[in-house]
Amino acid sequence: MRRIDAEQTTPVDSGNPKGTRLMTLDREHMKPHIRETLAVLSKDKNAPELGVHVMSEFLFCPRAGIITYESHQVDTGADFEPAPALGGIPMFDIDRIQRKLEIQTRQIKQLSTVIGGVVGGTVLVYLYLPAFLVWLLAALMFVPLLTYSQWFPVITSWLHLRARLAQSRLAKPNEPNWEHKLQQEIQWWELIAAGFQSIELNRPLHNHEIALTGKPWRILHRGELRIPVLRIHVDETEGSMGQFRPRLQQQARLAAYAFLTETCERGNADWAIVMFNDGDRGLAFPLDKEEWEAFQTGLPRARSEFQRYENAAQYRPRPTDQGRVCRGCPFGKPRRVGLRPTVLNGVEVLPRITTDNLNREFHCTCYDRFGDEVPPHKLARQLGLTD
Repeated sequence: MRRIDAEQTTPVDSGNPKGTRLMTLDREHMKPHIRETLAVLSKDKNAPELGVHVMSEFLFCPRAGIITYESHQVDTGADFEPAPALGGIPMFDIDRIQRKLEIQTRQIKQLSTVIGGVVGGTVLVYLYLPAFLVWLLAALMFVPLLTYSQWFPVITSWLHLRARLAQSRLAKPNEPNWEHKLQQEIQWWELIAAGFQSIELNRPLHNHEIALTGKPWRILHRGELRIPVLRIHVDETEGSMGQFRPRLQQQARLAAYAFLTETCERGNADWAIVMFNDGDRGLAFPLDKEEWEAFQTGLPRARSEFQRYENAAQYRPRPTDQGRVCRGCPFGKPRRVGLRPTVLNGVEVLPRITTDNLNREFHCTCYDRFGDEVPPHKLARQLGLTD
């Protein structure tokens, strides 16, 4: 994987305080849909700047958009915060896996040296001071227990990294048929084996003409192809991932990343990839008229909702679709009090507590922020926190 620092690769506009990646647009070489999108979205010269993630959350639900904005969430190209695997193992980047393996191999060698010294010392005690052997063995029994929190995660992580590296090396080159304009299943390591380079941007892409910033989870690069990658959470119990269809906010987000990739990276971004949860499998989507229309209409709509929020101190929009989106919204998912606080605009918000049938205390981010009703999340209903 290659990590790109914008300051080293792309001219940065001196008027851009955030240091995001900027590119002067060459309209003559733009594709028609990029030119059309730019014409539609650059009409409002006083439009507030939005991030792609914030835009998509406003399209999902205005409340989710407000919480995302006030949480100061960095756009990572994922619609959820992936849990750190085994202490933060980089799961999808070969060079980072190899570097971590080298570090942990050295740690295991050091541990082996210590163990060898202990065993050798035990043998010497047995030979020359047998009377102390029982006491020594009793003391040594406690050493693994005392150091368990140090050596066990290292060994477990090392084994897992070895398995990931082997998986990447055994993958056979395979990629979608780019001429076949239908969604197609993909496997991450097969794309890497097919010659795609995984690029993780250090800073967001920025288009000042439409006041939009965003950073895909990765960009897959090969030749003129630049394919933005979005990682999303899906409920695997609700059917095959192969039947997945992106919702409006996801369509707009995919097109927005492709727009930024084309205008900033100057590559061919006619496709986007959606990866599921923390896994290696996903879908490649050809970006067609439906996705571009979702972006062209979605960004102004999100901006309009954002401006209502900025202009009203106590703005409380109603949940989208009469609250039906709340069923799986992470901001409405109840959690035990004390597990993780709600922090908005850098300030910890007092939890609004509800109790279940066992008198356990719960709260959720959305209820903490708006306070008018407990969101009808599916877990809240299972716990009896709401009807």
